[in-house]
Amino acid sequence: MLLATSTESIHEVIRKALRLDFAVGTLLLALLACLTLFSVRRRMRPLEDMVETSSAIAEGDLTRRVPSSSEATLEVEQLRIALNSMLQRVESAYRTRERSAAQLRRFVGDASHELRTPLSAIRGYLQLYDKGMLTDPGERRRAWDRMNNEVDRMGRLVDELLTLARLDQHPELRLRDVDLTRLVRDAAADLRAQQPDRPVTVTADGTLLVHADESGLRQVLGNLITNVRTHTPADVPVRLGVGRANGVVRLCVEDEGPGLAEADAARIFDRFFRAGGGAGSGLGMAIVQGVVEAHGGEVAVTTAPGDGLKVTVTLPPPPQ
Repeated sequence: MLLATSTESIHEVIRKALRLDFAVGTLLLALLACLTLFSVRRRMRPLEDMVETSSAIAEGDLTRRVPSSSEATLEVEQLRIALNSMLQRVESAYRTRERSAAQLRRFVGDASHELRTPLSAIRGYLQLYDKGMLTDPGERRRAWDRMNNEVDRMGRLVDELLTLARLDQHPELRLRDVDLTRLVRDAAADLRAQQPDRPVTVTADGTLLVHADESGLRQVLGNLITNVRTHTPADVPVRLGVGRANGVVRLCVEDEGPGLAEADAARIFDRFFRAGGGAGSGLGMAIVQGVVEAHGGEVAVTTAPGDGLKVTVTLPPPPQ
């Protein structure tokens, strides 16, 4: 016996099941895609911040940094830290270059101004001589002396400018053990010879060795003594002291002169700065600072109006 029945109902059930599976599967895939897109955008947000920061820096805002994000992965956070560190160095280098360029422009302008004055004086005397206006022998002698003085002034200025230029290039120093006490006593003897009426006191205990360039230290002492001799009366006492404390060597040059105001003391190491328009080229203290820093040391001033000026040079101890 052969029996048969229709399978249409079974096929209809299967079709419904397939449509349901397709609909549910499509919905699940769409939901998964949305969740994946949301997760990717959230995790990519720190990278978008980096792009925005880079664009802002390219437009000139060097202070921008990539902000921190709580959703960032370890790798993205490491990239953010490295990028911020690089941006900090770029900003620092840019600011340093801007300051150097400004200092160079000011330095060139000041040097041109300082050289223009003696050149104008020499040109004026030469024109007077060329026009026959210096007929008196005394006038010619006086003009000749003035021109020689201006030439000497230009020579000293050029020498100081060359010294500063060499210091800016961080030259290799001729380091050896130097007795700083002997240099201080020599500087005091030179000052007594130049100004016999000035009381000079030296405080030093025996031999004190430093690992330094002797010519550089002599220049430091010479400039400090010249500063005292130029800006204080000839009878003002001066004290020179040298000693070792806390592992470092300190050299002090102190006078009882008129001192400096706070604003002038803050600019004492600026090139071509002369407090109150005084004499000199205004480069002596800048050279002192340059030489001391080339030795790895520091120089500081303590002063007030009417309280004199004290310059303290701190040098590292000799290597063991």
